[in-house]
Amino acid sequence: MLDILPYRADYYPVLGQIMKEMDVAGTINRIVNAGDSQAKIDTGTFVCLMVHNLLGDVNIRLYTMDDFFEDKALPLLVPWDPDIDIDDINDDRAARVLDAMWDAD
Repeated sequence: MLDILPYRADYYPVLGQIMKEMDVAGTINRIVNAGDSQAKIDTGTFVCLMVHNLLGDVNIRLYTMDDFFEDKALPLLVPWDPDIDIDDINDDRAARVLDAMWDAD
């Protein structure tokens, strides 16, 4: 039998598509020099994930970002990078992204 899992959609796919068409992640990546070569999620994409979390969760805590995305279909939220693994969404990466944004010119 096929493993069919339900995922919440809400407005997230629409927001993800708008972010893709506006190239939000690409613009952030061009502005912010995030020289973290080991990061599996680029800075711009992670900022977009943070925006999703900010708009969709009342209790915004960076250490619970992965919990927020557990029941979401990540390929619909970030259609420009559909292979994101939920294990790569963590507070350490969020801290490095925020530091990179702070250091940006």
